[in-house]
Amino acid sequence: MNLGSFAPLGVGLCLAASLTACAQPAAGPALPDWLSQRIAVFERAPADAEAVEILALPHAGGTAYLFVAPCCDQFNVLYDAQGRRLCAPSGGLTGRGDGRCEPPPVLSSARPVWRQKATGASAPARP
Repeated sequence: MNLGSFAPLGVGLCLAASLTACAQPAAGPALPDWLSQRIAVFERAPADAEAVEILALPHAGGTAYLFVAPCCDQFNVLYDAQGRRLCAPSGGLTGRGDGRCEPPPVLSSARPVWRQKATGASAPARP
């Protein structure tokens, strides 16, 4: 067998692999372990789970994570970077949260970290 005939194929595969690698989006900042573990649980949970979306946002000089509840009468809970519950800035019966966020987080600069896959249910209420 003449291995020289496979050389163009090998070069083509290497070139395709390098182009594919370049086309991949840059990885975002690594998520804390506690958050990755919670997301893994949410991935296996039913549609009425504790959260249907998680947003990262700047808060008190660091990053906080807002767990968006599946419905409007539930609190949207904010956790600090270590996984400690801070407050609920929105949601609940009044839509204004639990009143414990001082100052309230800036939701306009939030970025999505995780979102429950669509199951045909209605979209969650935005915070």
